[in-house]
Amino acid sequence: MKRVLLVMDDEVDICRLFRRMLAKSFDEIHLCQTQAEAEAVLEAHEVTHVVVDHYLGEGRPLGTQVLTAWRRR
Repeated sequence: MKRVLLVMDDEVDICRLFRRMLAKSFDEIHLCQTQAEAEAVLEAHEVTHVVVDHYLGEGRPLGTQVLTAWRRR
């Protein structure tokens, strides 16, 4: 089974850090800064693992809220 990671964080450097740290553990790593980008990845790929920042920025939902919404689909 292909291991596919989705990382969503509003800070690009944090996303890149996850990619560097986990590159050997996953077949694919997708980096996203917005919920819309992440949802597009979820639609296009069979994601097996997800890392979402808790605080995604002013006026945006919390990472736990985003994950809860995705799980309800």
